[in-house]
Amino acid sequence: MIVPATTVSDVTVFARLADPRGNVFSLFQNNRTPERLQEFAEQGQEQMREMAGRPVPGAYAWFEIGTADAEATKDFYSRAFGWKIVFDDRAGGKPYSNIFTGNERPSGGMYDAGAVGVDRGDAADYLMPDFLVTDVPAVTARARQLGATVEVGPDANPDGSVCSRIIDPCGNRFGLSCS
Repeated sequence: MIVPATTVSDVTVFARLADPRGNVFSLFQNNRTPERLQEFAEQGQEQMREMAGRPVPGAYAWFEIGTADAEATKDFYSRAFGWKIVFDDRAGGKPYSNIFTGNERPSGGMYDAGAVGVDRGDAADYLMPDFLVTDVPAVTARARQLGATVEVGPDANPDGSVCSRIIDPCGNRFGLSCS
């Protein structure tokens, strides 16, 4: 919400905005034109819209599909939902693709177990949620202490992100990641 500019002691209070969590804050500027302040407020609103979709630690952040038959998986999800699945050159040689579900940025990924020689009969195909954490090794260790099985990781990726793939004591698979 943008409110009209008011000036108090040479400081202009131009906008009152609410962030994605409902916290209200004001934009302050000194010695600016009303047009520049309007532009500044609009930039702040755009940044808040972008942040609204970003996960916080402990929240769902990503999804991953693991498959021994990448072509069939790509074909199914592309035809069923219109997803765009693109090989990730920055995955450090790992057989990994990004999944675009209609957004500008990928919402998930696909790991091609078949590319690393896993036979369809030996592969555990999966679709799992991935949760954002601030310390993947620590949360992975805590999950193990609580009876989980660590399938992969913690593993560092070339882009600096760290991830783990875990099976909880009831057999549910999930991922952890941070960047």
